[in-house]
Amino acid sequence: MATAPAPTPRSVGVPRGERPAPAPAPVLGIAVVGLMACAVAVVVGGAAAPAVAGLQDPGAVVRWGLPLVRVVHDLAASLTIGLLVVAALLLPGSTASSARGARGVREEREAPPT
Repeated sequence: MATAPAPTPRSVGVPRGERPAPAPAPVLGIAVVGLMACAVAVVVGGAAAPAVAGLQDPGAVVRWGLPLVRVVHDLAASLTIGLLVVAALLLPGSTASSARGARGVREEREAPPT
């Protein structure tokens, strides 16, 4: 008689079919690296320097904040598009809803016109 394997500490108390949420560490790591790279680019590229004489200076908050917010915006857009691609192409479809939808189309074709 075969016995079921002992539950691992991670699976104790978790209903069958549910998985624990993934750790946010990779996403946070990418965001931190992106923001640090942007800060270095702002300093090296001269964007942090005050405006040329004769031009109105928007202030340090805008000079530093605009590139950093742009990095956050681009990372969020990349994450959104990536998750949409995963949802559309990589996740398996539900067989019950697919069968129900196919059955409805078949029945509609076979139904006599009214």
